[in-house]
Amino acid sequence: MPVYYEYGRLTGRLHIEDASPVTVDCTANPISVAKGQAAEVTLTARNTSAKPQKVRFWPVGFVTNLGFTLDKVRGLDWQGTLTPGEEHRVAVTVTPTAQAKGSYPVGVAVIGDEGNAVGMGEVSVQA
Repeated sequence: MPVYYEYGRLTGRLHIEDASPVTVDCTANPISVAKGQAAEVTLTARNTSAKPQKVRFWPVGFVTNLGFTLDKVRGLDWQGTLTPGEEHRVAVTVTPTAQAKGSYPVGVAVIGDEGNAVGMGEVSVQA
């Protein structure tokens, strides 16, 4: 989503031009879920290079209307080193609240020494 790159440019943390050796993926592409129904979104970062990569794994886009609080999202932040071929995966459970409607962008950003990456998906709440 371009808005995340714009946010990244403002903060100096993420640039669309970066070519990261760490790829990212979000399984919500899109998923459709009813209010009050639980669904799982999987966020994955994978080191595709031949050397270890230090990264910060940063879930983005999760909102209260998806039954997910800011405290829980920040709790999923992770900093560490991925060895060649290693993955870091987090499963996020979303349960849309009664106030949820429409679609919500969700995903993961990886900020690394050798480049940054974003993987986005969409959670669609059934009317």
